[in-house]
Formats: sequence, C-alpha cells, structure tokens
Amino acid sequence: EATIPRPMTERLVRPLGNATLIVTGDRWGVWGQMIGEELFRVPFAGWSERHELRAEFRCVPRRFVVVDGDGLVRASGRTQTPTLLPGEPFLLRVASPVAA
Repeated sequence: EATIPRPMTERLVRPLGNATLIVTGDRWGVWGQMIGEELFRVPFAGWSERHELRAEFRCVPRRFVVVDGDGLVRASGRTQTPTLLPGEPFLLRVASPVAA
C-alpha cells in the first residue's frame, strides 16, 4: 500500500464534487506491452481514504491523477508499485493537498 505525497503545482482548497481517480501505467496482454495506458478509472473515495483496485491483467501502475467534477486536476503523482498479476490488489491513498 502506498500513501502518495502531495505533489501539486496549484493547491486548491475547495470541495471536490464528483471527483475521479485515474491510474495509468503499463500493461501486457496477447497484443504485447502497452505503455502509458489507462489502468483504472474509479470514483475518488476522498483524501487519505484507501482505494483498493484489482488488476484485470498484468500491469504496472505508474501515475495517478484526481480530477474534480469541473475537470480540474486536484492531485497527481507517481506510484511506487511492482508488477501486478491479474486479481492482485493495488492499494492507493492520496494525501490531501495543502493550501499554498
């Protein structure tokens, strides 16, 4: 399980409203290796809340982004995750951004 630090260039303190968590990385399948693919797209559970995602295929999650209901990026960063096999959990917590 990784707790991601607060890497943001613009720190916004306001309600999220219908935010989405998107995780991208590399995946493998019968077609070979695909780099920079979207691996997960789920409703954002909240700052510091545990997101448990299950791999559907062999993959390496590399980056995440939290996008609010207005399309603004509220958090983003890298993940430190080894290769996941199908069915393995990917646990992620995104720390709350700090006001500038």
